[in-house]
Amino acid sequence: MGKSSCLICGRLSEQIFCADCSEKGWSKTHSIQKFLRDYPGLTTIEVCRELGISLGFIRGLVSAGYVNLDIPKLEDITLPEVKKASGFHTSKKNT
Repeated sequence: MGKSSCLICGRLSEQIFCADCSEKGWSKTHSIQKFLRDYPGLTTIEVCRELGISLGFIRGLVSAGYVNLDIPKLEDITLPEVKKASGFHTSKKNT
C-alpha cells in the first residue's frame, strides 16, 4: 500500500491512520461499524449527523473497505428543482 493521508490529521501515512491517530481512528471506526449494525439502512449523511463524524472520514473508510455504505457519486445525485421566487417588487404611487 502506498502512502496516503491520515483520515484524522492528514499526515502522510502507510495506513489509513498515522501512528499518532491510530487509537482514535480505530475507535471511531468501530463505533461506526457498531452503529451500522444497530441501525442498518441509514444514509451516509444520517450516520455523519448522528455520530458527529465528517463525510470525508466515512468516505475514506468506505474506500479502504472498512465500512460498507452506499455513497452515491456526486454526478448521480439529483436535486429537486427550485422554483425561482419572483422577488420583492415595489411600486411607486403616483402622487
